[in-house]
Amino acid sequence: MQRIDNIEEFIREIDKNIDIYILGAGKDGEECCRTLQISGYNVKGFIDEDRKKRGRVIEGVSVAVPEDFIDFQIDKIIYFLCIGEISFYSNEDISSMGICSWIKDKNKIVIVDKSEAIYRRFQWNCKQRNINLSKEIIDLNTMVIPNFLKISETVRKVFLSECHDLIFPAIFNDYSMIDEGPYEINEVRLEQGDIVIDAGANLGIFSAYAANISDKIYAFEPVPKTLELLRMTQNLYQNKIKVIDKALSDRTEIENMTNLEYLGQNRICRYDFDKGNTIIVNTITLDNFIEQFSIPKVDFIKVDIEGEERNMLIGAKETLKKFAPKLAICTYHMKDDPDILEDIVLKANSKYKIIHKYKKMFAYV
Repeated sequence: MQRIDNIEEFIREIDKNIDIYILGAGKDGEECCRTLQISGYNVKGFIDEDRKKRGRVIEGVSVAVPEDFIDFQIDKIIYFLCIGEISFYSNEDISSMGICSWIKDKNKIVIVDKSEAIYRRFQWNCKQRNINLSKEIIDLNTMVIPNFLKISETVRKVFLSECHDLIFPAIFNDYSMIDEGPYEINEVRLEQGDIVIDAGANLGIFSAYAANISDKIYAFEPVPKTLELLRMTQNLYQNKIKVIDKALSDRTEIENMTNLEYLGQNRICRYDFDKGNTIIVNTITLDNFIEQFSIPKVDFIKVDIEGEERNMLIGAKETLKKFAPKLAICTYHMKDDPDILEDIVLKANSKYKIIHKYKKMFAYV
């Protein structure tokens, strides 16, 4: 397994008489495919875990999902290029992922490391604003966060993967590297006095941003090693952020969850390839949480929980009906997410107005 900074490095080193599969069918994968084709390489296909991309044709090349390759036979040298979000994983986690586990001992995996490009852009933005990156706490002028760049290579990459959608647009007004999209748009914005639900808080970057505007943030994160990092952020906002060590879903019980080193991709196990290192986590519905802790209102809900979004919304129907909070929800994990999530929201509260943009659904009343 090899890491390179950019696709040009791959082109300089590798013979053109090979087949290439690109792991990741986002804008980075599309650009990589175009560059390879112009240079005379044979791109055989894309492989992506996003089921809504299955069957799509990009630059004349079709997109498949990992399940399509369960019985895939390899009888010659093939290169698999890990592009975009997948490139943030550690080498160990890439080898164990369902998208890669079946090829790790058979062929060449080359990782085109997007994190370096994001880091350079982050450094540039900070330099323009005289932000010091050498301290233990990064002061972004409008918010402070732990310096996750210093903890470990994995944590650094998890942090950088959140920069282009959370920090770049919200703090730097920089939309040059948007991936999934920001969490505020048009009428869907945080306001003073808001009570906020952060479902899938991860390192707590969105919680920290919200804490500088809103009154209270309930940050849901069930994975123990992620919780340690989230609590570092919480410690900077003691009176604003409350960490909840549970996963939001459609039932209150226990579930199996993946336990990847790359923290931002852990999810409740729903697929055959969610095997290997797993942990048990507690789940709760948002409706039960609101009732149990007598939360007086909910004004804003941010959701990025790796395919569990629909179940979370099912468990929040009373909250949507009673409080009509603004919603910013990721819609790229499942093929039918945009339609299914909109349907659940409108059935809970028909007054919602829906916006689909980037890889998110925004809703407001």
